[in-house]
Amino acid sequence: MSLSAKYGGKREGLTLLMIPARAPGVEIRAIETMKAHTVNDVFFTGVRMPASAVVGRPRNAWKQLMRGLGVERLIISAMSLGSARPSGSMTARRTTWRGRVR
Repeated sequence: MSLSAKYGGKREGLTLLMIPARAPGVEIRAIETMKAHTVNDVFFTGVRMPASAVVGRPRNAWKQLMRGLGVERLIISAMSLGSARPSGSMTARRTTWRGRVR
């Protein structure tokens, strides 16, 4: 994401770009985590990209990102419900099988 114009609110003027990881000036540093997740710091130094690298419409990045985050939230909610449902039924079985849960 790049600030391509300074006008309006803090979310206006942002443009999404597709930048290859091996482009000159891109540096990726791994961040150690306790879990087996891949997390990186990405640094851009003097990176220049052609207009063809723009994803979607210029100065529309915030709307594009919010649309993607909405889908992500839906997926996380569905996964949480899927995990909670067996826990509830296991608790119900245990309370009827052995009495009160202590």
